[in-house]
Amino acid sequence: MKHFVIKEKLANAPWKDNKFLFHVMSVLGGKNYTKIVGGALRDFYLGIKPKDYDLATTHLPNEVLIILKRSNIKCFSIGIEFGTISAVLDKNTIHITTLRKDIKTDGRHAVVEYTKNWFEDSLRRDFTFNAMYADFDGTIYDPLNGLKDLKNKNINFIGNPASRIAEDRLRILRYFRFFGFFPYAYKKDNNLEEVIKSKGEIKHLSGERIYNEFSKILGSLNAVFILRIMLKYDILSIVIPELKGINISSIKLLSYIPEKLVICRLGFLLRKSKGESKSTSKHLLLSKPEQIELNNVVNFPTIINDKMDIRKRIFEVGNINAKNEYFISLAESRKKPKKEILSIIDNWVAPVFPLKGSDVNKLGIKEGPVIGALLKKVENWWVYNNFISDKEVCLEKLKQYIKEIN
Repeated sequence: MKHFVIKEKLANAPWKDNKFLFHVMSVLGGKNYTKIVGGALRDFYLGIKPKDYDLATTHLPNEVLIILKRSNIKCFSIGIEFGTISAVLDKNTIHITTLRKDIKTDGRHAVVEYTKNWFEDSLRRDFTFNAMYADFDGTIYDPLNGLKDLKNKNINFIGNPASRIAEDRLRILRYFRFFGFFPYAYKKDNNLEEVIKSKGEIKHLSGERIYNEFSKILGSLNAVFILRIMLKYDILSIVIPELKGINISSIKLLSYIPEKLVICRLGFLLRKSKGESKSTSKHLLLSKPEQIELNNVVNFPTIINDKMDIRKRIFEVGNINAKNEYFISLAESRKKPKKEILSIIDNWVAPVFPLKGSDVNKLGIKEGPVIGALLKKVENWWVYNNFISDKEVCLEKLKQYIKEIN
């Protein structure tokens, strides 16, 4: 194929030891029918270890299903309407998508037609460096010079930027996420100008799609840089309206919070902009556990300073929430984490308070709010004394408090 020529052959391809990937590609016919595509290749050339692999194939989705099942490979057809079948082994998932070309787009969905033309498939992808392909043996195909753009630190749309954004508005956020690859090569070129012109289109994206992409920005190594650019061009408040009051100084403090604590980072930004967690959760269609975690981050009242504080918070809200609170405290005070506190967060299991209402009943108090008040008083004493007292000692303290109210 004229445009689909070999760029180079890698001797050190990072997937060569991936037996599952080799098996899947082999049963699908090898290099003439199936190739690695997209993010794994981009990440490799950026010096990032690929986390997962996507495959492109000339086989139709139903054919992929039949071949995988015949080869006893566990697979799912959840994405079959988009031409994608997923092959699974343990925690490894490989997404296999039939070559496609766009027939019609509306900014959210695309009507596609399957093809056997690799170059046509490359033209429907978003950026040039996401349109590189590879055989398992390390042979690289780069029909749109994506590797050149990576080396020159360019984020180039495939084709006209305005048209590609109109096809899928999510590309606005993806453009900013890829900015994080080149934090020191920022420049306002034609691509960025078109993105800025199209920023209002973000409002038409579903909250689920927004959060799926924005969470990757929040969790990236260069999130502070990306968010500052988005703030500069008034895009951040379109993505999340509750961040309208955020400023650069607050964004810089995100560097005190680990990248993997995405909800914590989002909650911190909401705290600094005085935004609400409830409306943000609704806007982004967060899951119930994510909603609870975000609400706790935004609204927790305490600042954690020492080992006693962290144990108390683990007992009250659990390890995950206590970890979030600790890093929020560090960001607020601009301090580095202490190893001993991180060790407690990761390893300490909060004990169960040894007394119950029945223990108060046995001491002559049968009902009323005083039961809860007494238990809370003993619990506070028990927590203050580092959780070390057993049930008998707690009972003696309970008896003491009962005497005081009689």
